[in-house]
Amino acid sequence: MSDQRQTDTETTGVADAPDASFEDGSLPDGEDLLRPVFPHPPWAVGMALVIAVPFLVLGLVGHWVWLLLGSPFILVLFVWVTVRLIERNRRAQNSDDPDHEGSA
Repeated sequence: MSDQRQTDTETTGVADAPDASFEDGSLPDGEDLLRPVFPHPPWAVGMALVIAVPFLVLGLVGHWVWLLLGSPFILVLFVWVTVRLIERNRRAQNSDDPDHEGSA
């Protein structure tokens, strides 16, 4: 099992996180819970973001059907922007917190 986990970590860069808890009822360490914010490759998310912008512009300026056709890409854009705003807000709160120790 450790060999498979080692291989998965090397190929993806992220260790597989357990679902809820271990068999003995203990919770996993923070390192086991690390997952990428977007589980897809960065180039795939980037392509969806680039494709979303023309669909959004054409849908707002032109005909509404462009919003319908581009809705999957536009949804990715909205989720991406929302996650980025939440991350920035959390970093700002952690940097303002004097009790918080550790690097950002």
